[in-house]
Amino acid sequence: MFRRIILILGISFFSVGAILALIGIGFGLRHWNNISNTDPVTATIIDINRHATHDGYSHSVFVEYEIDGTMITSRLNWWSSGMRVGQPIEILVDRYNPYRVISSGILGWLASIILLAISLPFVGIGAGFLIYNRYTQRRHQYLLEYGTPVWARIQGTDNNWNIRINGRPATVLVATYKNLRFTSPALDNNDLMHLDNREHVKVLIHPDNANMYIFDFRDECHRIPFEPPA
Repeated sequence: MFRRIILILGISFFSVGAILALIGIGFGLRHWNNISNTDPVTATIIDINRHATHDGYSHSVFVEYEIDGTMITSRLNWWSSGMRVGQPIEILVDRYNPYRVISSGILGWLASIILLAISLPFVGIGAGFLIYNRYTQRRHQYLLEYGTPVWARIQGTDNNWNIRINGRPATVLVATYKNLRFTSPALDNNDLMHLDNREHVKVLIHPDNANMYIFDFRDECHRIPFEPPA
């Protein structure tokens, strides 16, 4: 169950991050396509309108520039505190629509940058979960094939507050064998049903490291008598 949760988390985080990254790249390519079809023009700021909004003030900047002998007035879609009426500024004008001004600065890339920045933690966390899941899967398979089997006495179940399912702590099994104490991953209802009225459970221990082990809940193990062999 625990490995399934890790796998689901890994896929979910990685997928969200990948989708955000693709959208961010899409915005970036779109903006790049916009500015690749522009021509640099020197314009003059002719008016700056300041008007109140519900969250402060907004500014509308109007510029004037000449294209093929025609004077054109357009509104910018950005503003900075350093702008002044009469100030000359460099702008990019759509060569197919001279009334359309394209932002070449950070604002034009802002959506792409934000989405890519948000996507990185999601991709990183998702990749970490997937790598961890792959590692535990390989270790699990190794112990299934080469682990030393022991029958540990069940001491009961406990709550693992480090793992929460629907806000509640995960249920884990505690068992002991000689001076060793084993704690299982999170158990689901099927595992708990298999453990009803059992006194012992099969544990597979790494041949060289007793701290590495797995609880063997495979069906063939459930047909073994509750008491371990003498």
